[in-house]
Amino acid sequence: MIIILAIINGLNLKNSLKFFKKVVIFNIIRKLLLTRTKEEVLRMIRWQDKYALGVVKIDEQHRKLFEIAGEIEALLNDEFITDKYDDIVAILGELKDYTIQHFKDEEEFMLSHKFPMFLTHKMMHNDFVEKIESIDLSKVDNEQNLYLKEILNFVGEWLVEHILVEDAKYSIN
Repeated sequence: MIIILAIINGLNLKNSLKFFKKVVIFNIIRKLLLTRTKEEVLRMIRWQDKYALGVVKIDEQHRKLFEIAGEIEALLNDEFITDKYDDIVAILGELKDYTIQHFKDEEEFMLSHKFPMFLTHKMMHNDFVEKIESIDLSKVDNEQNLYLKEILNFVGEWLVEHILVEDAKYSIN
């Protein structure tokens, strides 16, 4: 499926195979990193200059997404809040709403610059929103910190991988 999407988006077979290899390697690494230390998680969700694409509006929005990841991390580590459910719902709502707007802006930018991998990129955006929408809040309520950690890992990994690999394809830096 990935190779077919890559070919549809203009990659030849050789480049499609390279793309597929990247995806496989990323998924293997992701599975190995599920046992991150607190310090590793903090490094992952902090904005770094290497994430800058040189597109001011998009870079500002990416910084905001890292801030939202920081909110998730702060809530996860706040031992004084015993029931985090309402905060989790609020953060997930903010994350969903903000990413939808960001994806819209990013997709408009890509279309205006005739980005060749637009369809694949848009599908990744759709997958992210679907993942956030699919979170079963009734399960979250029972294991709040466990789900916060899973959400934080998902958002952090997705941001870093998506910016450094996918968004970097349209970077002007």
